[in-house]
Amino acid sequence: MRRNYNQVNLPFLRDAHDLNPATVSIADELSKQYYLGYRSLGAKDGRWHSIRVEVRNRAYRVRARRGYIAS
Repeated sequence: MRRNYNQVNLPFLRDAHDLNPATVSIADELSKQYYLGYRSLGAKDGRWHSIRVEVRNRAYRVRARRGYIAS
């Protein structure tokens, strides 16, 4: 059984024996992360600004913030 917490597909933990597969799964996912950043040229207006991250290859899964507050 698997549960989806915050869009992360993690194994369901029933007892201590389930910890090793769970930590292996988490370590595997963390080893494949990339961080992207950019500097906005807009004013720091304190408002919410939406962003969208896309990839051409649908084999990749993107998890990204939906926006930011410019402050």
